[in-house]
Amino acid sequence: MKCGRGEAVISYPPMRDLEVIDSELRLLLAIRRMVREEEGRPPSTARIDELLLDERSSLLLADTWREPRV
Repeated sequence: MKCGRGEAVISYPPMRDLEVIDSELRLLLAIRRMVREEEGRPPSTARIDELLLDERSSLLLADTWREPRV
C-alpha cells in the first residue's frame, strides 16, 4: 500500500488481547504436560494440533448446547 508521497504504508492486523494469548499459552503448556506424563515424551506438533482441535470442538459443542440465559 502506498501513501500520497509514494512511501510504503505498513498495515498490521488488529492486536489480540493479552489475556487471550496468555490463556492459549497456558492451554498449550497443560497439553504438553499431559501428553508428556501419559506418553513419556514431549508431544509432536501434529499431536498438539489434534488435541487443540478436540478442545475447541468440545468448547463449541458445549456453547451450542448451553441453555439460553433468561
